[in-house]
Amino acid sequence: MNSEFVEPDWDPKYVRMLDAVIEYMDSIGVRDDPTINSRDVLIIRSLIEFYDFEVHDNQDIIDVMDDIKIRAEQLETEEENGNS
Repeated sequence: MNSEFVEPDWDPKYVRMLDAVIEYMDSIGVRDDPTINSRDVLIIRSLIEFYDFEVHDNQDIIDVMDDIKIRAEQLETEEENGNS
């Protein structure tokens, strides 16, 4: 069976927010101690809210993180296809 990645129908502003959070998380990955602390969670929450998306509780952040995983896979696929 041939499975094909289907891009989610996200608002362009939402995609920009996801990309901003991904960029921030990339900066976490290059630290000496690449663990996410409470300050990082606050910054991620602030980035989400900066793009006018509401965060009512930590579940909202978890939901965005699920979308970030999808977006990161999408970016990786695009990068692999561009480098072929």
